[in-house]
Amino acid sequence: QPIFKRVKYEWISLGNIERVFTVIRDMAGIDPSLTIHCIRHTVASKLMTAGVDISTIQSIGGWASPSTLLSIYAHSNEKAKEKAMKGVLF
Repeated sequence: QPIFKRVKYEWISLGNIERVFTVIRDMAGIDPSLTIHCIRHTVASKLMTAGVDISTIQSIGGWASPSTLLSIYAHSNEKAKEKAMKGVLF
């Protein structure tokens, strides 16, 4: 079951997760611009950077298609670029 899709138990719905997250975030004094969506984005980017295959990331995050995931969330970083180049050149 994807983490970010609706599930049959209301108490773990995305809405309830967002409400609890907001309370904890505010109690901790964390910037209100940090949202569940931000965390989803970060997890997808980190999994991609770590070399996890796209279908697994899609399944974890519940994206409709790999192309959606890649077009919106795939961001390269300097370490990934360096690792790729070293793997080819050295």
